[in-house]
Amino acid sequence: MSNIAIDVLPLTITAATAVEANHFVNITGSQVSVAGGEVDGIAQYDAEPGEDFYATIIGMNTVIAGGPIAKGDRVASDAEGRAITDPGGGAAIAGKALSDTTGPNELVQVLIK
Repeated sequence: MSNIAIDVLPLTITAATAVEANHFVNITGSQVSVAGGEVDGIAQYDAEPGEDFYATIIGMNTVIAGGPIAKGDRVASDAEGRAITDPGGGAAIAGKALSDTTGPNELVQVLIK
C-alpha cells in the first residue's frame, strides 16, 4: 500500500487532549475516544494538549486500522481513534477504505469527506 496523501481541505487544530498521528480526530482537538463517535479528520502528527497539529478534513490519507478492513468498506472509529469496518448501529461513518488490512495496527488508506 502506498502512503500517498491528498489533502483537499487541511486544517490546523489545537490539541485539547493527546493526539496520535494517523488516528481519527474531531474538530475540538481530541482524538476520537468513543467507538462509532463523530470523526472530523485524520491527525497527521502527534500533539500534546495545547500544541497545534495538522489534520486532513477532506481528502485521502492513512489511518491506523483497528482490525481487518476490505477495500471499499465504509469505516468508522473505534474507541482508540483507529479505523474499523462500519459496525452498524448508528456509528458515524468516517469515510471509505481505499486499501485492505488483515488486522489491527496496519495502515489503511481512507477517503474522508
